[in-house]
Amino acid sequence: MVPWPDATQVSRGDLRRRALWLAACGSSGPGTTEDPDSGVVAGQDAATPTVEIGTGVDAFESIVEDQVLELRVGPQGGGRFEGYHIFSAVKVDGYDPVNLLATFQILSEDRQVQAEQARQFPRLQPDGEAYVAFAVAPRLMDCCVVEDATIYLRVEVRDQNGLTGSDERRVHTSALCEDQEQPGTSVCD
Repeated sequence: MVPWPDATQVSRGDLRRRALWLAACGSSGPGTTEDPDSGVVAGQDAATPTVEIGTGVDAFESIVEDQVLELRVGPQGGGRFEGYHIFSAVKVDGYDPVNLLATFQILSEDRQVQAEQARQFPRLQPDGEAYVAFAVAPRLMDCCVVEDATIYLRVEVRDQNGLTGSDERRVHTSALCEDQEQPGTSVCD
């Protein structure tokens, strides 16, 4: 940060240079945040905008910390490797709903990426004052790494105006990467 000169040494030139520097570099003064997981973008008023990670196949469903989410086998096959997913969704308020890019991640408890999917949505669906997208299914690289485990669901968004934000929730997975050929058993056994 550029040091602020002693008040007795401030000239108009110093004030102009300081104002230009602040305009170029931004400020994190009152009403702003720099926390990447807060769902609020640096330089924006803390009341807007917001990002919320969720789940859901037919509609957006909010999730809470430590909620249990189901591991789903996908129609693509693949078994243990890229055959399972966890449905993900996003809700935004204060972002342009046209051409929004959302990157969904599933992280293991040690914060390693286990699934990632980026989607460009031509237009999000209205949901009251907010907009939503759902039925996103990032495929897990190895279902057994997240079977009956604590994981993190994360989403990062960028709208067509360059506004960015993110949200994350710690959740738990259902107990089984069920073997479709032998119901009640795990593909990890």
